[in-house]
Amino acid sequence: MHPSIETEATAPAPLASAVTPPIVAVFHSDAQAQAAVEAAGAEMIRNPSPGVVFLRPEPGLAARLYAAGAGVVVS
Repeated sequence: MHPSIETEATAPAPLASAVTPPIVAVFHSDAQAQAAVEAAGAEMIRNPSPGVVFLRPEPGLAARLYAAGAGVVVS
C-alpha cells in the first residue's frame, strides 16, 4: 500500500476535543445577568455585551440560569 493512502484500518483515531464550548445566557440587563451568575453559582468566562454572558459549563447550569431569569440559554 502506498504510504500516503490511509484506510479505515490505518487512519489515526480522531482526537477528543479538549475544548468545551461555553454556555451563553442572555438577560434583559447587565445587572440582571451579574445577579443571575452569582445566584446560579456560575463561573463567568466573558461578558461580551450588556446582558450577555459566556459561562463555564456544568451540569444543571441551564436550569439554574432560567430560574434566575435568563431569557435564552444556549448550551
